[in-house]
Amino acid sequence: THAAMVHEMDDAIGKIINALKKKNILDNTIIFFASDNGGLPPNLELDPGILNLPYKLGICDWERPLSFEVFEWLCSNFDGASSNMPLPKGKMSVSEGGIRVPAAIWWPGKLEYSKSQNFISMMDVLPTILDLINYENQLDVDGESRVNSLSDVTNPETSKYVVTNIINDKYAVIDMPYKLISSAEGDQLFNILYDQSESTNIAQENQAIVSKLKNILSLIHI
Repeated sequence: THAAMVHEMDDAIGKIINALKKKNILDNTIIFFASDNGGLPPNLELDPGILNLPYKLGICDWERPLSFEVFEWLCSNFDGASSNMPLPKGKMSVSEGGIRVPAAIWWPGKLEYSKSQNFISMMDVLPTILDLINYENQLDVDGESRVNSLSDVTNPETSKYVVTNIINDKYAVIDMPYKLISSAEGDQLFNILYDQSESTNIAQENQAIVSKLKNILSLIHI
């Protein structure tokens, strides 16, 4: 299945590029590609735990697809065959395995042959593209342009952003290199530049950083 999906995706992208070539507009087109979330590992443990009930009760072993659409959707999340290692967890979580994905941007003759290790939020994509094409009209959009990060891969500029889980009871605030995960269970702080597996909670000894990130969270309405 994975090989077939990659083949279909590759074929579809090729058709888009060929269409742009035929219209002689490829060199004047910015192509951006990214996943919307991390992959689904096998038998993913969903968060919050109540979402795991259909799987634990054996409902997901019934003949598929299930007639009850909500159960079918929930059970489909346990059908994954992905690995996000060394990133923990996966789709629908605020862990790195759920929110950190690769992306590619190509603008022939302008953006190519380089690789940036900087973290850019999806909400920064539109402002960045508007900046690249020198769009002059004022638009009220979220995010900030990250053209500097794309044009100079040595530029350390990264996004500050907040993500939440599916029922908005757990939040992650990222301000590199730190990431705060905040929920009713308490606060967890990780240096995701050196601890991408989120294995060492350093909140206790870095309360000033925790307070700073919680202040960022309080200013953002999700």
